[in-house]
Amino acid sequence: MTTWTTNNHNIGKRVELHPATDRWMMGDKFGVIVKVKCDSKNPNDFGQIESARIRLDVSNKTFTVPINLYEVIA
Repeated sequence: MTTWTTNNHNIGKRVELHPATDRWMMGDKFGVIVKVKCDSKNPNDFGQIESARIRLDVSNKTFTVPINLYEVIA
């Protein structure tokens, strides 16, 4: 069973989309994780992340992407 959760240690991390995505090629490269989809039955358990909802900086839109993201270390 997979569940969407906002209770995860990855929420709020800045990430860069994978360069092969259309959004990245359009210049919408960076964003913040706002929600993740885990394969755990318990939302408090930090199970394997399947996909993430990312609020992108340039367009300010939220997209669901597979978890092929790069963490931005500043």
